[in-house]
Amino acid sequence: MADREIQRMTKSRLHGTHEHVTHIGNPNAYPPWRWPLGQVVASIDAGSDTFFIQDHSVGLRVDVGVVRPVSGKPYLRASIDGVWTDNLLAIQEY
Repeated sequence: MADREIQRMTKSRLHGTHEHVTHIGNPNAYPPWRWPLGQVVASIDAGSDTFFIQDHSVGLRVDVGVVRPVSGKPYLRASIDGVWTDNLLAIQEY
């Protein structure tokens, strides 16, 4: 199982009120990587990879998981001690 740090993300460019993450990656990893949302969800579901971001303001590792709404597609969200946050949307964009 690989433990992957997320340093960049790409948001949707919809004209609506809700943005969502379409890709995540790390250009500083070796090798650099950038994956679409579907690949990340499948990897988490299979137990192949774990994903996290570093919150440098407080020095915490923030795990990223899959949220499955009753209606709609799965999406990614950061979680600190089981509490969902919007930290993922705050990281730098590609």
